[in-house]
Amino acid sequence: MILSVLFPPLLPIRMVIGNIINFHATIKAWRINLFRKRVKKKKKEEKTSLG
Repeated sequence: MILSVLFPPLLPIRMVIGNIINFHATIKAWRINLFRKRVKKKKKEEKTSLG
């Protein structure tokens, strides 16, 4: 019975905290993707054996 009284008020708190965590993770991912130093990747030459 106590659980049924206390559980519904905790749900919005969990949603708010989840949204804050997702917001910060998204901002961090955008920052990494948009503002990192662009490094050209070296293409590896494939060696083919003929025989």
